[in-house]
Amino acid sequence: GIKWLTCFPNSIHLNSFVPVISSNIPGTCGPPNAYQIVRGFKNDGSWWLNPKVTQGSRKTKYVFSGDPESGIGWHCSDGIIDNCGGDTTGNIVHPTGVDWRFVMAAGADNFTLNPNQSKTVMIAQFMARGTNNLNSVTKLKLLDNRIQSLCDSGFLIGVNNISTTIPNSFYLYQNYPNPFNPVTKIKFTIPLSRGVSEGRGVLTKLVIYDVLGREIATLINEKLNPGTYEADWSAVGGGTNYPSGVYFYRLITNGYSETKKMVLIK
Repeated sequence: GIKWLTCFPNSIHLNSFVPVISSNIPGTCGPPNAYQIVRGFKNDGSWWLNPKVTQGSRKTKYVFSGDPESGIGWHCSDGIIDNCGGDTTGNIVHPTGVDWRFVMAAGADNFTLNPNQSKTVMIAQFMARGTNNLNSVTKLKLLDNRIQSLCDSGFLIGVNNISTTIPNSFYLYQNYPNPFNPVTKIKFTIPLSRGVSEGRGVLTKLVIYDVLGREIATLINEKLNPGTYEADWSAVGGGTNYPSGVYFYRLITNGYSETKKMVLIK
């Protein structure tokens, strides 16, 4: 399995994901048209129609949006609706031997940048290989969750589950080393308790604050299963270089919150 992940600022979102395929494939509506494809349409400007939708609008800009693991939703084996010319109905065709390649687009049609304004966009391609095609998808989704969490946290840390033993309670340990320069480790536990069942996870945040109480980094903001975890925080790198002084780190999860102090000495 191969997947692209793009880290956009919060104001920019993925707005289409459609295949780029040659004009001799039924249902694609003529020679490839880059302008229409990037806008999320077929080559002649017709809508993509989801054949799995039986009620309401079938129009979509997200093609083959189903989940291969569960078998739910639209897959390439379900075919595509041949609706060229702007029709909203048509026969379902099943292209065979197709090398499916996709284009994704992001940002509203009227998205603009002001003078001297800049945006940072990070794009990554990652792959996973399992025992078969479906298992490769499973592995890819697990990898995607990890990379997405890094994207959401600003690529500030690595978090590792360091023990398979399920703790009895929430606990936030003192960071070590402390004082530190420039990297320190923060250890915490998540128990198996109400609302924190194995396999489901619980939304967990680990946040760094400066001495004025300003949030300067979010190390973790994702669902974690019960276990013992260890996260790293570096006071340098990624365009940051925090000065010596007192900082605070706070664990927030499932009604539990605790804050501890740490000292950076350069």
